[in-house]
Amino acid sequence: MLRMTSACLCAVLCSALAFSLAAAQDPVLGVDSVRAAFAGVGYEVDAPTTWAWQVPPLTTFHVTDRRGGRILLVEVFADAVQARSEAERKAGGTRVNNVVLFQSGTRALMNESELECAPELVAAPESTAPLPVDADLLAIIGSQS
Repeated sequence: MLRMTSACLCAVLCSALAFSLAAAQDPVLGVDSVRAAFAGVGYEVDAPTTWAWQVPPLTTFHVTDRRGGRILLVEVFADAVQARSEAERKAGGTRVNNVVLFQSGTRALMNESELECAPELVAAPESTAPLPVDADLLAIIGSQS
């Protein structure tokens, strides 16, 4: 009985250690530093929105590349473990540390003033699915880690 309890305790401790090591290997990127990285190379960056009631909680913002016609949804989680589980759960996301990125070619514009100011970004129905995130956008995040 004592051996069985020791073996179970050892297994639990080893699992906890492996979990801690996996989380420690991925640096945590802050919302402000990720936004600044995109803004610093000339992309339009929306204000962040925090979704504290979500499980797990996250902060999101959009990055717009008007010249390339690309929109990036950026999801920032508290740690890499949360981001990894969300990236696996959602189709089309690319994870970098605690950040998950979703790229699309266009986005649906919300009101008439957006339609007048940026008609080139009006989404065609078939173009709203996430695309693989382009390497140049990933490199911006990668330089932060």
